[in-house]
Amino acid sequence: MGGWRNSFKNRYDVGFLRVKVIAATDLEAKDLNGKSDPYCMLELQNMRVQTQTIEKTLSPRWDKTFIFPVTDIHAVLSVKVMDQDKTKSDFLGRLVIPLLWMKNNEQSWYALKDDNLHGRARGSILLEFFFVYNHVCLHNDCGTFFSVGYHSFMTSQPFLRPGLQENNT
Repeated sequence: MGGWRNSFKNRYDVGFLRVKVIAATDLEAKDLNGKSDPYCMLELQNMRVQTQTIEKTLSPRWDKTFIFPVTDIHAVLSVKVMDQDKTKSDFLGRLVIPLLWMKNNEQSWYALKDDNLHGRARGSILLEFFFVYNHVCLHNDCGTFFSVGYHSFMTSQPFLRPGLQENNT
């Protein structure tokens, strides 16, 4: 049998999260030309990834997919949108999403928040999430995180190895 089931390091790994960073819209202009050079940083547990910078736009389209290993179903994904500059990047907006709140295999727009997550920042970001769970952990009771029905929004599908990103054209 094989394939993706053998990619879990141990039976306590929860699974993998695939995040597709699609686009953003109506971002704040940080540059003198009335535009920004946005990129997006994502962090889950101790893994951080970043999209490419799209120059001179307030509505970037990244279409990049990242894979994160998940060892805690209660973890929170942090998404930060920044404006690339030569000396220091400027903050544009951020959001945090608990894994348990993610809509599986559905594109959704998320409003960006300010850096301390209390107020609204300008702009929104379009993301898509897909969670692949570890069947061994699910069926061998690696904790009780699925006992309240959380697995109902998850399905098992092929995925890329962690750290790889799909090449979207």
